[in-house]
Formats: sequence, structure tokens, C-alpha cells
Amino acid sequence: ILRLGSDEEILALKDPQTRLIDLQGRLMLPGFADTHLHLLFYGTFRRRIDLVNTTTYEEVVRMCREGAEKVRGTNRWVIGCNFNQINWTVDTTLLGIISGTAATAIYGVGAQINQYYMALSTSISGVFTPQINRIVARGEGDEQLTRLFTRVGRIQFLILSLVCTGIIFFGKPFIYFWAGSGYDDAYIIVLLLIIPGMVPLTQNLGIEMQRAQNLHKYRSIIYGAMAIGNLAISIWLCRYLGAIGCAIGTAIAVALANGLVMNIFYQRRLNIDVTVFWKNIGRMALLLPPAACGVLMMRFVNLYSIPMLLGGIVVYTAIYCASVWLLSMNGYEKALVGGMVRKVLRK
Repeated sequence: ILRLGSDEEILALKDPQTRLIDLQGRLMLPGFADTHLHLLFYGTFRRRIDLVNTTTYEEVVRMCREGAEKVRGTNRWVIGCNFNQINWTVDTTLLGIISGTAATAIYGVGAQINQYYMALSTSISGVFTPQINRIVARGEGDEQLTRLFTRVGRIQFLILSLVCTGIIFFGKPFIYFWAGSGYDDAYIIVLLLIIPGMVPLTQNLGIEMQRAQNLHKYRSIIYGAMAIGNLAISIWLCRYLGAIGCAIGTAIAVALANGLVMNIFYQRRLNIDVTVFWKNIGRMALLLPPAACGVLMMRFVNLYSIPMLLGGIVVYTAIYCASVWLLSMNGYEKALVGGMVRKVLRK
């Protein structure tokens, strides 16, 4: 905000290069920042090594060595964080340099939806950390890890598929009401980010398994290569396609690193039977009734009406839940859902 004042005072500041946007009498407000604190997450974060500002391998090693000295003689793990954030910040940085603030804002809308989407998966996988450590500590075997990896992955897939397909069918009108007009490309961007992200997010439990087996090093190397590849592709595509080009670069990097390389790592280093995992996921993936419902709504329902949009989301969610219950969920998953429903009804 450069200055406050009347229309006459503000318009006096313009020059031939100034871009004017006529809001036609509508109200414009600055962005409001909600300052708050999640105390538990803050405390957990403070015990970790924040690598977000590191620029060299030697600096990462030095900070990890200092962190290890602080916990020497205890049973605490030394965990670093924020090292792989370049994959989610490189795009906005490039857009700011190459394409300007408008493209950055459009990308930011898609990226924010993607962040909410990612949080769903991480909140589930973190619950199973103690169980993973017990399996590894007791040497219960790779079969147990594969079974847990598959069981949790199925649950994550069911939840993430609902959100992912919901964004596919209802994302464009949702973004219109949430962010306003002029953000059409944000819909394409969010699809480019969340669809390839389905693979690592359904396999998020693998991160906890790496920690339990002290195999962080390999994931760091893979993510480092992923970041370099993302940067190289995004720089090139950003010049021609703007925000969408950056999203394509990130999508390619995520698909190759998380979709291909990390699955090879899980198979060969963690001894997880990835074939069993994907066979289980594949049995759940063909949900024709909700897909047909979503397509029909996109074609024949005016979703650019808030009541119709909300109604469509409710109907789609009901059809999706009924379909997965009847066609996809196994006995364990049904018992899990049934237990949750009974707890809610008792309250």
C-alpha cells in the first residue's frame, strides 16, 4: 500500500505506465493476517533443526552435528525439517522474477489449496509413528511393515481421492467464489499439483519408516535431485507458460522422484512389497458411479451458484461414500468407520 487518500489524491500519483483497475464501486480490502499459534506443533518444531536457510551440503552437516551434540546421551532423535521446501517455493520465486505479481498471485491460490490437501495425509500418517518404531525395534519383519504400509495407504487413498476428485469436478467454481474472477488458471495449477501428489501422499507412512530405520540420507539425496530438476524444468517452462509452466515443472519432478524413484527405494531399501501396495490401491481406484455423477454435474448443473455448488458437493460426497463402502472398503476399513460413527452417535 503506497498511500491512502481520496480518489483525486491517489490518481494524481499515476504516470503513463500505471495500470488502473476499475472495481466499479466494489469494496477492496487488504489481506488480513491471522496471527495465532499451535503450541504443540511449535514445541515439536523447536526441537527440530530448521534447514530452510541452508545453502550448502557442509552447512546441513554442520547443523545436524550441532543438533546431535545437544541430545548426546539421550534417546531422542535428531530430525531436520524444511530442507525439501524448495519444491514448493521455487515456483513462486521464479514467477516473481520472470512473470510478475499477477502470475504469482494466481499460482498462490492453487498452491494454498494444495497445502490444505497435503495436510490431510500427514495428519493421518503421524498417528502410526509409535507402531512403526515398535515393529522396527522388535524386528518383526518386512511383512509387517508392508501390511501396515498398505493398510494406512488405502485409508489415505480413500480420503484423498474424495478431495482430489471433488476438486476436479467442483474446483473451478469453488476458486471463482473463493478467490474471485481472473483466477481461472489456478484451477489448472491445483490439478497439476494434487494429481501427481496422490502418489507420495498415499505413501506418507514411508517417511516414518525411513526415520525408524535411520535411512534419511537416501530420501535427502532423492529430494535434492528432485529440487534441482524442478528448478531446471520450471525456469524453462515459466518463460513460455507462466504460472502453469511452473506447475508443470513441479508436477514432472514430483511424478519422477516420488512416483518412480521413491517406490524403487521403498522396494529395495525398506523391503516393502510395492507391488502388493499398488495392487491394493488399484482395486479401489475404479469408482465409476461418483465419476459419472461428477461429469454429469459439470455438464448439466450450474455450479456457479453457491446453493447449487454446495448441494452438488453434498450429493457427490454421499455417492462417493456409498460407492467406496459397497465396492472398495474391506472389513477392517468398514469396522474402523463404524467405530467412529458409533462414537459420534454416543456423544
